[in-house]
Formats: sequence, C-alpha cells, structure tokens
Amino acid sequence: TPPNVEAAITGDQLGTGDYFSDVTVTITASDTCGNVAQTIYNLDGAFTLVNGGYASLTVSTTGSHTVLYSAKDGSGNLSPEGSLGFTMFAADSEGVIALIRKLVVDGLIAPQMETSLVSQVQNGALGAFINHVSAQAGKKIDAAIAVELIEIARAL
Repeated sequence: TPPNVEAAITGDQLGTGDYFSDVTVTITASDTCGNVAQTIYNLDGAFTLVNGGYASLTVSTTGSHTVLYSAKDGSGNLSPEGSLGFTMFAADSEGVIALIRKLVVDGLIAPQMETSLVSQVQNGALGAFINHVSAQAGKKIDAAIAVELIEIARAL
C-alpha cells in the first residue's frame, strides 16, 4: 500500500487566495507500516528527494508557483501525486501594484480605479491610497479586499 501524503501552505494569505509574503509548504507522509522512505516534491520544475516522511520548503520568489508532491515507502510503493498552486506578491510597492492589476482582472476592483490607485502607490502617496480605498470600499472595491489593501499599505 502506498503512503498517504498531504501538503499545507502557510503564509499571509489574502481573501483572493493569493499570498503577500514568503510561503512555507509542508509535506507530510504516513504509511500503515510506518515506513516512509522518501518524500518527493517538485517546485516549478525542480525535483527534490527528502529521506523520511516530512519535507518543508519556503518560497520567497514572487509569481505563480506549483508544487507537485508524493511519497515512497520502503517497499517502493509510490503514492499518487498531489498538487498545490499559489501566487505570491512582494510586500513592496511593486507587489501592491501587481496585486491591484490582478484584482482588477479578477473583478474585485473596478477598472476605472486602476490608474489612480497605481499612481498613488508609485508616488508613495500611501495616505491618499488608504483614503481612496476606504472611500470606495463596497462600491468600486470589494469591501473585504479594501480592508486587506489598507492593511498592506499601512505595512509598507
């Protein structure tokens, strides 16, 4: 019987499912015989083999990522492959601008808001950005997203 394998992601997750910080992926495998020989993962095309039933990796690079994972027991039984996908934005002004553009595409910020919000972030006018987002919360910006954008801007 192949091992059971699960993976979990931790990090500062936004309501969109995207992350705004480093992301840690933890992979845990178990076997009825207690004999997990290797945990195998592939992050964006780079394979890694780890002895035993536990692997942890931290992703610090912005962009979209995919982690494929499986485990093998001491008898050579290989688990079915699992998959996790996520997108990470940088915790800086460029990351906020990329996030704004994605939120427009996702329909969570009205398209006519994009230019002014991006301009405020580019110019370092974070107080104006926060006021603008607050004024449009629940109107031209999804209310929950507005709260997250304000928290992010305050942290810059």
